[in-house]
Amino acid sequence: MGDSLTIGPLSLATDRLMALVAIAIFVILAGVIARHRDARAEQTGWLALGLGLLFARLSYVATHRDAFTDDPWSALYFWQGGFAPGPGLSAAIAVIVLRHFRSSALMPLLGALVLAGGLGLGAAAIKREVSIVPLPAGIVVTTTQGRPVPLDGLRGRPLVINVWATWCPPCRRELPMLIEEAGRGTVPVLLVSQGESRPQVLGYLHQARLTTAGIHLDERNSLGRALDIRALPTTLFIDAEGRIVRRHTGEISRAAVRDGIDALTGRQ
Repeated sequence: MGDSLTIGPLSLATDRLMALVAIAIFVILAGVIARHRDARAEQTGWLALGLGLLFARLSYVATHRDAFTDDPWSALYFWQGGFAPGPGLSAAIAVIVLRHFRSSALMPLLGALVLAGGLGLGAAAIKREVSIVPLPAGIVVTTTQGRPVPLDGLRGRPLVINVWATWCPPCRRELPMLIEEAGRGTVPVLLVSQGESRPQVLGYLHQARLTTAGIHLDERNSLGRALDIRALPTTLFIDAEGRIVRRHTGEISRAAVRDGIDALTGRQ
């Protein structure tokens, strides 16, 4: 399974697509239960969904509050991902039980929730497992000063690579944060521009008043072709053995970056 589904100019990460499919299944089943058991079931389904997502997001933000301190408004950027399944499912279950404690719709609604949640979490786990692949050998990027950096030479320690371009709006939004994270020095963070020249990249950085911390160039798009990266930005988390163990397609949050780094360094 690829990391994203691309239709024309639109691209959607498959883990988020899986989540949408699971949500659709639950809502559809709630509607069926409403027609056959209890007319309130469909409304309950929507309420459980809304409160479940809210609690899942709030719990994630609370757990990663240090990452959201610098930019509190980013807590509202739900499209970047970042939901805690446990609290979300608990909130949804509570809604169903409180509204249908004595109703014949109680068990069917709980069953629908478990089915949808299991499908979503299971598919996401399978995607993570099959996405573990070795970083292609022989890829060489360059620094903004023109110094070649063979990625093979970085094996033996964890590494984060963000693939981006100056023309990409989500890349531009996340770039200042990623430059800051590259400067933290926990693990190397390479921000590799794809298919763009040194003057293009430096010109954009100057215009945006950004530093060159972590910035690298891949003018021939070698990394993107080798990994069949179809959507930008894409962030790769690579372990000390040179394996891509996590791949995030689309705009990424500071919390997700730190989560990935913590997993690479054994802090989770």
